[in-house]
Formats: sequence, structure tokens, C-alpha cells
Amino acid sequence: MSLVSCADGRKWQRFWQCIFLLTGVITQCQGANILSVMSVPSKSHMVFLSPLLHELAQRGHNLTVISPFPQSPPVKNIRDIKLNVTMDSFRKERNMSLFEMGEVNPFILLLFSSTIGSSMCKNAISTPEVQDLITSNNQKFDLLIAGVFTECFLGLAHKHNASIIQQIPNTLAFVMGDAVGNPAAYAYIPDIMLDIPVNMNFLQRTLNSMYGLLVELLRFFVYVPNQQEIMVSYSKNIDNLPSVEKLFKSSSLVLINNHESIGLSRPLTPNTIQVGGMHIKPAKDLPKDLKTILDNSKEGVIFFSLGTNVQASEMPNDKFIAFMKAFSKLKQEVLWKWDQDTMVGKPNNVHLGKWFPQNDILGTGSVQQSCRNCSMTSPSSLWSAPSSGLSMCCGTVVQHTCAVQHWTSTGGSWHCLMLQPPLQSARWYQCCSASLWFAGAAEGMLHQKSVPSQRKNGDDVNALRPQGTAY
Repeated sequence: MSLVSCADGRKWQRFWQCIFLLTGVITQCQGANILSVMSVPSKSHMVFLSPLLHELAQRGHNLTVISPFPQSPPVKNIRDIKLNVTMDSFRKERNMSLFEMGEVNPFILLLFSSTIGSSMCKNAISTPEVQDLITSNNQKFDLLIAGVFTECFLGLAHKHNASIIQQIPNTLAFVMGDAVGNPAAYAYIPDIMLDIPVNMNFLQRTLNSMYGLLVELLRFFVYVPNQQEIMVSYSKNIDNLPSVEKLFKSSSLVLINNHESIGLSRPLTPNTIQVGGMHIKPAKDLPKDLKTILDNSKEGVIFFSLGTNVQASEMPNDKFIAFMKAFSKLKQEVLWKWDQDTMVGKPNNVHLGKWFPQNDILGTGSVQQSCRNCSMTSPSSLWSAPSSGLSMCCGTVVQHTCAVQHWTSTGGSWHCLMLQPPLQSARWYQCCSASLWFAGAAEGMLHQKSVPSQRKNGDDVNALRPQGTAY
């Protein structure tokens, strides 16, 4: 029945039908007020989240985004509240580079993460604009999208009776999965911070379980009380605040940057959604200078990036020399994400850049190898490499190594080379000690015959999703 027929109809029996129809049309036009909070000053975290925020804004919802990275250029329907914090400030606080952190005992690193997490949340919630938002009674939110280390903001969800979505820009840690009741499968899922293989023996399972228990105890007795204290101190106008833990476990949904085709098999509740590849877009045309390099490289290109947080110039000298020697022996051109203007002793086949359009480079099909950190926010995590390609694990998060091992064991075309055999360590600094071994391994991978794969070359993880899937 059309609106015209309702308007023209004179029969009273159609009256309620018209009312119901108009009510349905009106409710379909309503948008939600959404608050998104990200306290970690890591650009890659925003790269992962931005497509979701932009899509929500495009669909007519009003978003307020608290983060260190405002939208550039500004996006319609998104209001940014910028946090004045950078990764440099936390580098100074910990007084060590990320390379040096790789050598820290994971038990010590656990204590550090608890402290730094509370510091990040306190820095965010104490920002004057954020305080104005908390004390204001003129703003109503229907949904809170909370990132890692943002538990002190959960009081806002209580104030506005808003639903809570937890978004995790990496693979799922056990403590984060607890938000919606995911089981902590210590017996067969290695903790993301431990350097242990996928197929754990009894001692490794015991260590994994002990470490998981320690994480739970530290969270319960140290981290959560700290977050509770911060929430109460900076949310004084919110009455009857529940505990942080109660609010955390009232989360409706958890979004994780993972995908079943490259991750480990693990039990997940129905409201834990894997959205790995959400940030991957179709490749665009490259800038002229990069296009020239790729077009003129007869042997292909190697793309080398340590991500947005690791400053490559802080690399220990022996590891830097190892890379230099290795790259100088290769026939391929190398695109190296380098944070300085110059590099001493740079080989002729190495091209430096403080920033590269990584998604567009990987989408050209000209990249023979993607040498990167193991962050799941990297486009190379989900762009399929050619069957002769190589992905080098360079991070301290072992879960990504496990994912690559799983991917290769099930017929995938990723190869994780530990560059200092037989240590089999996933930490990048142990990966890169033997430059000649690296050069030989890389050459071998580049020139080997095609590796059988469950995917066709050129397929990416995003393309394997059911068409029309919306997040």
C-alpha cells in the first residue's frame, strides 16, 4: 500500500495501516549517536578502525571520535577530539626502544603493559575536551566503541545507557575475550606474548597456563583497580557507577582483527566477530616515482616496513648491517620504510621513504616479498602474496607467527623464515643476525617453483568473505 493510497483513501479501516506505514518510514531514517575511544597513539590502530567509522558516518550516524589521530581530511558526521599524545612520549617514559623491548622477559613486559595501559587511559580521559564531554548533559550516546586500554571510559556507557563494542586491532588476547565469555583455551592456544609453538608439549602447555593465570591475577588485582580509580576520579558527575569489571563484561560485541583463514582454530562466542581485512581497499594508482621503480624492476620488488610504531633508525647496528648486506646481494629493488632523510651506506637497489602507500603497492602484484612486522593491521597480512613470496615475521607477538605456521601447514603460500636457525624465535632482532643466510633464503624463496595453495594467486582474504557482508 503506497502513501498516496493512504492519503486519498477515505475509509477509516485504513487509518491504522497508514499510521504503521508512516511509523516504519520514520524509524528507518533515524541515526545513532556513537562514541569511539582510542587511547593508544598507534597510527595502525586507527588505520584498522577508520573504515568502520567512515561507513557508519556515511550511513547517517553521528560519531564523536576520541583519538590521537583526527580524520584528515575531515569527514562529514564525524567530530574529532584529538588527544595530545604521541608514541615518542611513551618511548621516553619507558626509556627504551621497541627493539630493546623485544629482549625484555615477557613476565616483566606484562607488568609494564599494565602500567602503560592505565597511563594511556588516564591521559585520554583527563583531556579537557573529554572532561567537557563527560560533564555535559546535552549529549546522548547510544553506542560506545572502546579500544584497548580504555576501560576508564566505560562509565560513559553507564551514564548514557549505551551498548558497548570492544574493538581489538590485533588477534584476540584471552583477557579481552573474557568481555563476552570466550573461553581461555590455555591447553592448545599459545598466549600472544609467549615464544612457544602452535603444537605445544606438556611443559609448554604448563608455562602457557601459568602465564595466563598470572595475567588474570595481575588484571584483577592491579590493572582493573587502577582503571576503576581513574574512572571514578574523572567521572564524578556520573552517579551510581558500577565496577569497571561489571561494565567490561556487559559488552555486547567484540570485533577482532583476525580471519579464520590465517588464524588458529579456537572457540569463539557468536558475538565475537572476526573482521580481519576490514581495512583493506582496492589498490589505487601509485605515485609516478613509485610506479617508475616498479615498472623498471625486471626482478620484482621487495617491500620492507616495520610498521608505524617501530623506528627503523633505532635498529641495533649489527642487525642494520645484516639487512644492508642481505639486500645488497639481491637482484630485486627494495622499498624500505625509513624514518630518516638519509641512510649511511645505502645499497643502490634500496629506495627509502618515510611513508609508502602500502595497500596500493601490495595490490599491484609486482611485490615479490613483503618483509614487515607481524601486525595484523598491516595490509600485507591479508593481501595474498604470489606463491613465490615470503612474509618475514619481525614482531614480538608470537600469535602472528603461529598464524603463519598454520597458514603454511594448511596449504597457504606464506613462508615465515626465522633468520637465525635453529633458535626458532619470533622476535625480529633474533631473525636478522645472519645476513648471508637471509640472502640465500630470500633468493631461494624468490626463485622457487610455485607452491601449491588453497587459494588462487591474486586472491586476498577479503575476497573470500561472503559478498555483501556488513560490519
